[in-house]
Amino acid sequence: MADGAGELPAKGPGAVDELAPEAVAEVLGEGPALAPSTLLRASASEGPPPPLREGGTRRKAPAVHYSEALAGRIVAGVAAGESVPKVCRGRGMPHPSTVYAWARAEPRFGRALSAAHVTARRATIRAQRKAAAEKWARGRDPRGRWSTFTPELGDEICWRLIEGQSLKTIGADPEMPCAGTILRWVKTMPAFEDAYAQAGQMAAEVMFHEARDVAMAATASNVWAQKLKVDTIFRMIARMRPRKYCERVVAEEAIGEMRAEADPDRGGLTVIIKRPEDITPEEREAARLTAQGLL
Repeated sequence: MADGAGELPAKGPGAVDELAPEAVAEVLGEGPALAPSTLLRASASEGPPPPLREGGTRRKAPAVHYSEALAGRIVAGVAAGESVPKVCRGRGMPHPSTVYAWARAEPRFGRALSAAHVTARRATIRAQRKAAAEKWARGRDPRGRWSTFTPELGDEICWRLIEGQSLKTIGADPEMPCAGTILRWVKTMPAFEDAYAQAGQMAAEVMFHEARDVAMAATASNVWAQKLKVDTIFRMIARMRPRKYCERVVAEEAIGEMRAEADPDRGGLTVIIKRPEDITPEEREAARLTAQGLL
């Protein structure tokens, strides 16, 4: 067997990338790359189910132990778009809770499983966006109802969001669609989805300055009510633009692992809690590289 065959591909700490069929073949150590769906069908069709006991009860399946080949089959199935419970229905496969326990106990398998989930999600999103673009390009179908969306209506919704109106407020306007329709347009129309995301970021900037006006208008009689308003605004903009307004937790996991290898007594994880204004540019760059697995 060639060097490295039968092992999960090495990944940096925290790195989650798409999993190509070549990477799955490298996990299995079986030579040429196979499509994940082919690997999944092969794993699901091995052997009959456990025999029945006298009385019709099913015998307990034998314990399944972790192996690189089995891990590769699980990762291949998840990357092909199957859920972990569905992958685990095959003969000789572990229970889903066992898979998640393996992911916690085996960091490389955990990263590969996360990459497989990301691959499946991205493939689903690409398929949805492609289908929506094709439907929009075909034009109006004379049969049945057609969407009332127009670019002008989408721009009006985005400007109202930037000005601070909520989806519920916009939906209450008789001339505007309801909130559910707007969210459906976000999901099915890629161009409007991008405009909606940009409007949310710009709305966070407007709300940040609004919080200052609310705080400056506070008096001795309404200071607690104004504080509640400011806190609510900051919680909202922290979710809308977490990288800029959230009180960040900078986890230097990669550096902690290197320190643990050099000195096991120090521990393998360092967590630093800072406010955004206290984080230096160097720490921001180090955190970004750590999250991408480049440091």
